[in-house]
Amino acid sequence: MDTRSAGGWVSEVRLVRRLAAEFGVIVLGVMVALGADRWIQARDERGREADYLARIEAELVRDSAMLAGHRDASAQASATSRQLLLWIDGEPISDTIDAGAWVRDLVTTSWYGPFEPARATWNELLQTGNLRLLADPEVREALGAWEEMVEIVDGWEEDWEPNALEFQTALRVALPPLVHIEALRSFDVRGMVAAGEEVELMAGVDLPEATAGDLQRVVDRFRSNDEALSSLSQLHIVHWARGNVYGNEAVTQAALLEALNAVRNARESLP
Repeated sequence: MDTRSAGGWVSEVRLVRRLAAEFGVIVLGVMVALGADRWIQARDERGREADYLARIEAELVRDSAMLAGHRDASAQASATSRQLLLWIDGEPISDTIDAGAWVRDLVTTSWYGPFEPARATWNELLQTGNLRLLADPEVREALGAWEEMVEIVDGWEEDWEPNALEFQTALRVALPPLVHIEALRSFDVRGMVAAGEEVELMAGVDLPEATAGDLQRVVDRFRSNDEALSSLSQLHIVHWARGNVYGNEAVTQAALLEALNAVRNARESLP
């Protein structure tokens, strides 16, 4: 047997084994590196998910407060417009009524601030494709359902808004001059604050010149103007409808509460 040939064969075997070992080390290193990259990416994505969930929760809490504000404001506006309709129908005006406060309520009735929920984070998730970062499917489903409800309410708001604008014109005609000039002076800035702040802002308007006699003149002017009376009736229906939509525990509030609970549960389950 040729010892040189045998020695060469052994050397080749050793070389193959060494190359195989080195290759194995390289493959293992690559796998470890990829695993580390995936772990780092997963950790980064969980961090981003936590940030998104925190932002969404804050926005939903704000939406909940705004929803309650719109519900209460619409209920008050509905009651005020109904009282004016009763006076127009012949119910006597009490001598003890606070005329200034009632005129403030009447001006508040003419205010129209559509419900505008915070959608910045939701829109960002959709536009960037980062919705996938919300790992819990219940969160994605609940947020989608809330977004659908918001779009439905937006459609209703577009139908309701013209009635409020029409009533504002009628109100400027119906209120006694000295009353409406001061009462409506703050009107333009009122649309720039949230519903809950609207009532407080208007409550601070001092209307000492408003009297029971002024209220009677308001009633008489509405009674004698079919167009103004029609706009008042329509506005009463609008505020009644808005109050029911925003205060409906089985529809609007349920969708918001489900989304908020899903987000909170997801945040609690994060590692």
